[in-house]
Amino acid sequence: LNDPKKSIPKGTLSAVLVGFGIYVVLAVWLARHVSAGELVANKAVLINLGRWRWAVIAGIMGATLSSALSMFVASPRTLLALGKHATVPFSSSLSRINKKGEPTAAILFTALLSLIALLYGTLDNVASLLTMFFLITYGIINLSVFIEQSIGLVSFRPSFRIPQLFSLLGSLGCFILMFFI
Repeated sequence: LNDPKKSIPKGTLSAVLVGFGIYVVLAVWLARHVSAGELVANKAVLINLGRWRWAVIAGIMGATLSSALSMFVASPRTLLALGKHATVPFSSSLSRINKKGEPTAAILFTALLSLIALLYGTLDNVASLLTMFFLITYGIINLSVFIEQSIGLVSFRPSFRIPQLFSLLGSLGCFILMFFI
């Protein structure tokens, strides 16, 4: 990256826009080719309709493995950082690392949370819960950006500027979607 301050935001926004575009195209395509009843009844409708079923399954497996690796790598390190800043309960336990530099307690905690999620029931039950967590997180982040932009905090100096209205609309959108879900 020659200029990370410009490249990372551009890359992140590009990835979000491409992903959003794919979801919109997929929704429109499904609306034209599949009945609403079949979408509800058949959870494997994309596999059944795919030209190359193996590619759809490979994509699902890749996304699943990516999420699993994230759970084992990124989540414990996030808990470690939160523990070091004493922002979560049991911070002293979660902020410890072993001789190899691994956050053992944080890894065990995330593994336990994953096991509870698996025992919780179907993927639909877990998905709605996770969706709420993501919506709350993104809603609060957007609201924080809006408030910090509005009051002109000296410590708030992002290198990537967006209009205030975007962060307000993003926050309101997240909270409205939570009520629909």
